[in-house]
Amino acid sequence: MQSASYSPARIYRPRRACWSRPNQLYHLRIGTHQGTPLFADFAAARSVIRCLRGKDEHRHATSAAFVVMPDHVHWLCFLGGSMSLSRLMASLKSDISAALRECGDLPRPLWQSGFFSRCVDAFEDSAEVARNILLDPVRAGLVRTLHDYPHWDCIWVR
Repeated sequence: MQSASYSPARIYRPRRACWSRPNQLYHLRIGTHQGTPLFADFAAARSVIRCLRGKDEHRHATSAAFVVMPDHVHWLCFLGGSMSLSRLMASLKSDISAALRECGDLPRPLWQSGFFSRCVDAFEDSAEVARNILLDPVRAGLVRTLHDYPHWDCIWVR
């Protein structure tokens, strides 16, 4: 069940990263400039996922969960020890931009400045934080159930 006109339910204020701590779990979010739905295209969304997986492969982060929405990306990950949170997100935006550029013309600017970040505290249920992130496509009216949405993954959900 696709929504005819997707609009994000919440607008996050981008900001500089909170303190970077290796092995800390973070909820991160990047958004496109002015909410342009660049990732509504299947190939573009899959390019984003390949870039997220690349950060795992290079051990810059370890993904716990992610969901690629039409105009933003939620990523729940453990920060690796090789770079700061700000550097990780700048690198991710750069990688995604390069991958999308190969697919065709891109609007300029591509990204909303900065990113949303939140440290997930040790007392919080990480799986519950992930479930909340993963339900974004359902809350946005893009699908009826999470399993109807193709652009997500989570270590706690199969």
